[in-house]
Amino acid sequence: MRLPRAAGEVYAEMRPRTSDADCCVYARDVLVRAYGLPDPAPEMQALWCVHLGDDGTVPASRVWGPTQAAIESDIAVALVGEPLPGRWHLCQGWRSLRADGRADPRHDQGHTWLWYAASDDIGVVLDSARDRGARVEGWQSWSRRLDTYAAGIRVALLRAPPKS
Repeated sequence: MRLPRAAGEVYAEMRPRTSDADCCVYARDVLVRAYGLPDPAPEMQALWCVHLGDDGTVPASRVWGPTQAAIESDIAVALVGEPLPGRWHLCQGWRSLRADGRADPRHDQGHTWLWYAASDDIGVVLDSARDRGARVEGWQSWSRRLDTYAAGIRVALLRAPPKS
C-alpha cells in the first residue's frame, strides 16, 4: 500500500518493518524511507522512542522524543503551534502527564502519528500500534485530536520529501 500523494509529495511504502511496530518506530521508519535516509545509528534510533527512566516513568526531557528527533534529523523544519494546510507533520500527543511533565505508562497514554493537513481542522492520519498494526485514517478532525490529547500535542512541520 502507498501513502497518499499530497501537494505533489510522494511518500515511501507504508508497511512497517515489523508487524508489531509501535507508533514511534512506525513514524521513524516511514520518514527514513520517505526521505531516502540510511537507517539511523543506534543512538539516533533511541531518540525517536519514548524510553522509561530508572523510576519507571518517562522523564520530562524524553516525553517529546519523536518530534525532537525529527528536528535533529533535519526531517522537520520546526515545531509549530498547529498543522499548516497542505503540509505533512509529525505529531505527538499525550492524554495526560504528571504535574512535573513526566509520563507514567501505568496511567498516562501518548501517541505519535503523521498528519497531512487538508485544511485548518481536517486531515489524514497515518499511524501504527502494536495491537492493530499500521493504518490510514481518512478525514480526521484536528479539534477532536486536541480534545483527545488534552495534556498537549507537539507538532513538527516536515520538509517536503525528495521527488522520486
